Amino acid sequence: MSNIIAYILESPLNDEQRLQIQLPRYHGGMGITAAKTIIKAIRISKWNQVEKLVNKCINERNYMNKNETQQWEKNITTTIEEYKNEIGQTAAAELTEKQWQNQKKLVEKIADKQWKKMYGKSNNYHKARLNACKAQGASLWMQANPMPYSKLTNQEFRIIAYMWLGIQLCDDEIDCKYCDVRMDKYGAHAMTCKHGSNIVRRHDRIRNYLYRKMKEAGYCCQMEKRRDYVRKMETNQLTFT
Repeated sequence: MSNIIAYILESPLNDEQRLQIQLPRYHGGMGITAAKTIIKAIRISKWNQVEKLVNKCINERNYMNKNETQQWEKNITTTIEEYKNEIGQTAAAELTEKQWQNQKKLVEKIADKQWKKMYGKSNNYHKARLNACKAQGASLWMQANPMPYSKLTNQEFRIIAYMWLGIQLCDDEIDCKYCDVRMDKYGAHAMTCKHGSNIVRRHDRIRNYLYRKMKEAGYCCQMEKRRDYVRKMETNQLTFT
């Protein structure tokens, strides 16, 4: 799946970006998990759910011979040990008997381990980005219902995904034309520069966009006039009622 995302974004992905794509959204990922990542958790949870019934069938009705039974138990034991090594023995010891039967809980442990590994290798910028991605509500743009007023253009989706995954957006050798700061390659400065008229334009675009979309969604909102005593003119302010 990460190759498909790379094709859509028209950009190569490194190992950290591919890993972030597979992480669940509560960890700042995109929730596109590869089956090979969680296959051990699936096998273990399903086995623990039916182990008693299987052993009863084997002992009472001789559905399997002794050699087949031993091989089956050996395979699941190996899978459990591999899983414990993957998430760490400390994390495995925290799991209760009931949680060993819960596929979701076992997969969460894998995601926690992957998140810590990715976060530990990141620099300060990417740590801040990853924390922002896992903040409450940050991933709602991926969960929006496909409605006419909530669609993203291809360019909008690429820009959001680039910033979400930490993909280079622009040449880091370009100087900001409004200040003496050199533009960073991830586009963060372009959104936060407080020089020139862009800060007002960004504010107005967001305000007008929210007003238009909220009206389309049926909410009661209006552009409130407020007085700008510096410029001695009235400006618009968005309010909801």
